[in-house]
Order: sequence, then structure tokens, then C-alpha cells
Amino acid sequence: MEIAAYIWTYNEGDFIAHSIRHLIGQGIAVHVFDNWSTDDTLEIARSFSDAAADHWPAHREECSTLTSRLQYLEDLAFNCGYDWVIHHDADEIRRATTGETLREFIRRADHCGYNAVDHAIEVYMPREGWDGTQDPEKFFDELSVANHLDARSWHIKCWKQTDYKVNLLSSMGHQACFPYRRVFPEKLLLKHYPLRTQAHAARKITERRRSYAADELARGHHVQYQTKWWG
Repeated sequence: MEIAAYIWTYNEGDFIAHSIRHLIGQGIAVHVFDNWSTDDTLEIARSFSDAAADHWPAHREECSTLTSRLQYLEDLAFNCGYDWVIHHDADEIRRATTGETLREFIRRADHCGYNAVDHAIEVYMPREGWDGTQDPEKFFDELSVANHLDARSWHIKCWKQTDYKVNLLSSMGHQACFPYRRVFPEKLLLKHYPLRTQAHAARKITERRRSYAADELARGHHVQYQTKWWG
């Protein structure tokens, strides 16, 4: 059984190696699509011989919105030839709490007749002193006040390929929706490290707010950084 994780990146040079290294060690094929980062994200991703990495979109001047990325992933996943697909962010580490690798956990879900996997979310607070060389699972140890917002939601970002193309856009990437979906009753743990230090947080939030599409904002999306704690 072949499983692929698709990752979109933008200026994640301090973290992307951790995500790629972890996924490869868990038996997952990795494909990175870099949205023309201005740091060394793409170079780091390309340094892994077992991962595929390139710019997306192909030309810098082409527009890349969350909507366009999700539509592209819907088509890509349907035609990729992998048995299972993971919609993965650059600043995440996922684990099976059962002691299995991700590959073993997903294989067991498949064997039990399920075709989708949900996630339990842990969102971590920034901590000064992070420089990208530390183990994020050991360095970051405090959950964010925003954690409860993510914890209430479904995060069905891992699914088995079926005869139906998944719909990611309707949930803005939080759920892969498709006919006859059967969600495994056990969840994977998704550890999310979106803001690593105060300086990183200020830079990332500014960059992301500039890039948000007006129609996506009008529909109430991109509110993850609107909590009292991080602006």
C-alpha cells in the first residue's frame, strides 16, 4: 500500500526538514509544493533524496490562493496513483498514539474497512530560542490558547483513493468529503507548530494577511490568527 503526503510551503525553512524527515521515517512518500518562498524552504526540501519538491504554481507571477491550491490537490490526489493521500501542512508532526508508524496505522484502518482518518489537534505556543535545530516535539511544550478552536473541528485530511474525487474546497481543506466515506474511529495526533517565536509570528502573520484572497476573507475564512492572544 502506497501513501503520499502533499505539502504546500511558504517560508518554512526553519521547520520543513522536521516534517519531511518525520514523514519519510514513518513510511510516507513526500511531495512538496513551494509557493515561491523567499527563504531556503525549497532548497531544504530538495536536499532530501526521498522527497519530491518544486515550485507551485510554476511561475512566480501566477496567483496562488488557498482555493486554487485545494482545487489542484483535489485533481492531483484523484489521479496520483497512491492508495492513500495526506493533506499535510509544513509545520505539522503527525503520530499514531498506538505506537504504530503512520503507515501501519493507516494500513490497519484500511484493513478494517475504513477510508478516511480524522485527527486530534494540539496547537503549540511559540517559545523564544527556537532556531530550527531543536526537536520541535521536545522544545515546544505549551499548548496555545487557540488550541480549543481547532480541537472542536473535524480534521479529516487523510483518505483512501476511491472512484470519487474528494471535495476539499467546501471545508477549506479541513475535510476530505466524498460519497460513502467511512471515518476510522481512532484518530491520529496532529501536532501543529504554526508560530515558533514572537519574531516568526509577526513575520508570518503579516505575510499571510497580505496574501489572503478577498473572496475567501468575505466567506469568513483565514481567522486562525484572530484570537486575542496572537492578534
